[in-house]
Amino acid sequence: IGSDGLNLLCQSPVLASVKLLNLSYNDLDDRVIDCVAKSPFLSNLVTLDFYGNKLSEKALARLRALDNLKKCRLLLDD
Repeated sequence: IGSDGLNLLCQSPVLASVKLLNLSYNDLDDRVIDCVAKSPFLSNLVTLDFYGNKLSEKALARLRALDNLKKCRLLLDD
């Protein structure tokens, strides 16, 4: 999907009905955290899989702290 694809996906209202989003091994980096943070459509996610991407420790910490993912189980490389 890549960073550009995830940026587009995060703007889609279709995500409001998604419970599991598998983004593992998509060559994503720290830049995608902003689009995830700003997306109003992720609050119903039960599981978000970011395993196997190029996220720094700082990005992983920011992802864990996002309000729109408080109820979500995060699968991360940590």
